[in-house]
Amino acid sequence: MTWRTPCSICSSTCCRLLAIALATAVAPRVEARTWVVAATHARADDAGPGTEERPFRTIAPAALAAQPGDTILVHPGVYRQRVVPARGGEKDKPITYLSAQPGQAVIKGSDVFTPKWERVEGPEPIFRGVLDPVVFQGENPFHRGVSINGSDTSKQVRPARGELEEVLGEVFVESQPYTQVVRLADMRKQERSWLVSADGKSLLVHFPPATEPSRCVMEITTRNRIFAPRRRGLGYIHVKGFTFEHCANQGPFPQGGAVSVRSGHDWLIEGNTIRFAATIGLDCGSETWDGKALADTVPEEQRVMIGGHHLIQDNDVTDNGLCGIAGWNHSGTRIVGNRVERNNRRKFPHGRGGWEEWAGIKLHAANALIQGNVVRDNHAFGIWIDNGYGDARIDGNLVLRNRLAGIFLELGNHPGHPCRVTNNVVGGTTGEGFYGGFGIYTHDASDVVVAHNLIFDNAGFGVLMRTITDRQASGKRVETSRNQILNNLFVNNAEGLMSLPYPNGRSQGLTSDNNVFWSDTSGPQAPFAINAYQDDIKLRDVAEELRRRLKQASPADEHLTEADAWAKNPRLTLDNWRLLLERDRGSQERRMMVRCDDRSLPASLTLTLDAAIAKVPCTRVEGLSADFRGQALPPGHPLPGPFQGLEPGENKIVLEPGATP
Repeated sequence: MTWRTPCSICSSTCCRLLAIALATAVAPRVEARTWVVAATHARADDAGPGTEERPFRTIAPAALAAQPGDTILVHPGVYRQRVVPARGGEKDKPITYLSAQPGQAVIKGSDVFTPKWERVEGPEPIFRGVLDPVVFQGENPFHRGVSINGSDTSKQVRPARGELEEVLGEVFVESQPYTQVVRLADMRKQERSWLVSADGKSLLVHFPPATEPSRCVMEITTRNRIFAPRRRGLGYIHVKGFTFEHCANQGPFPQGGAVSVRSGHDWLIEGNTIRFAATIGLDCGSETWDGKALADTVPEEQRVMIGGHHLIQDNDVTDNGLCGIAGWNHSGTRIVGNRVERNNRRKFPHGRGGWEEWAGIKLHAANALIQGNVVRDNHAFGIWIDNGYGDARIDGNLVLRNRLAGIFLELGNHPGHPCRVTNNVVGGTTGEGFYGGFGIYTHDASDVVVAHNLIFDNAGFGVLMRTITDRQASGKRVETSRNQILNNLFVNNAEGLMSLPYPNGRSQGLTSDNNVFWSDTSGPQAPFAINAYQDDIKLRDVAEELRRRLKQASPADEHLTEADAWAKNPRLTLDNWRLLLERDRGSQERRMMVRCDDRSLPASLTLTLDAAIAKVPCTRVEGLSADFRGQALPPGHPLPGPFQGLEPGENKIVLEPGATP
């Protein structure tokens, strides 16, 4: 879409809306006012005054008219439109968009699809309906491919030339997403599936048996944003209590969430549900480094603009196609107390996609606070900060059953300004291959503090830190240096406890101590591992150094297999880890058991400890004063892990993320 004034798309109603906005802008303002929107009100009229007695029918005229300090009060109803704030507020006078009843004002990027259905030949209940191009607000997403790349590389894929490709658009029947396929043979095998015909003119849908299509409420995505200004950089906008769903937004770069701050600053996004976007649910950053890619804005704003300082609080961000919350290059944003679940619903990458941007929460260059969130069941990384995380804090989150890694830090060099990963409960991560289901993971990342976390039942290592490239961070070749792993509880991580680089020129000052380790089963491999990048170190030389130290400690040498064989799988027991690397001298192996029940929220956790847990020494962590539950750390002797006040034996803990230490 390109920038157009209201009159250029016009009807007489648009002209009346512009007149309202102009009159409001020039009229003297005595006090803030409330603009009322009520889609179902008998006297609703977008050309009216926007009062309780005569409300607007849609949100558009209120968004044009509202001035700093005003409130736009939206009554229950379905609003099929893109909300386009015309201006921002001021520091003490925000413009507030408020749902009159939480969750009941539903803003959709879809329209109802009511074609004349024709049954397709065959035994399955597959029906065909014509896609009327008139319904689409701009480009037809059922003709466009998906771009999961560093820039928008999508193309027209309907009419098709050769094999069919996946399209950006989506289909919902009775509020449930149907599955896109690209071959009729696959559609015949799968109920609740759909495809776009090769000529792009019709939609084919496989309904469940005995379903009458004309009696179903079917919606198709028709808009590329739901709530997003056309002007970038607006500030002091509050968005409270809405349900935002269905959006044909491309991603990830430019990052254009269904709900988007568009390089804005000081927004409050609170108590909303944001779901079923094609790619990103909410973007809170600066969209892209390539301003020329921002066609949907005025030309003078097609440049890099850095925003931030948002509060994103108590939202449900779920079931989005790629990413729940994303933000490129912004500062000081707080993401607190949200529920972020089942994102990367479309299970990228596949097809032509290959850009790694899938996560529950994915930020770039953000000294953010990510605290007290429930981040679970994402088919993606749970929490990921990439390319700059100095002074960020990831604290007190419940991070369960995500894929690849629970918490991921990438590409940073921040001496004196570490990222602190503290008080998190990270469990049940799955994965395969390069990303093996790690609890807390870093690569090409220095200055990370991992402290007082519970890391359990992950498929890979509990903590893995490694260097994998020769990229630059803050003008220096990346390293894995000055990281600290302190006062954590590790329980039953399948691949092992920790994997860290052996000290070398690109890995210096790593500290690991006062952790508690336990596994119910003794696996075939020692629980600690050494990793190396290319020729930074020779693992055979490391094996010989370990052999030398073992001989000094004891004449027996049965602890180490032949050096070349060991170099291919460099695993260590806790004793040998201490001997070779002088790490975890204060750490202990203690019997622990964890059971987590999160079928409903708040979740509960049973943590069983032996009596010696209280004797494990803990290192003071700068800037950390409270635990997961907001309970103050005792000045003398805090316990390892995210919970203070534990007793030997069975401890039942209610997990209510959201406390603010």
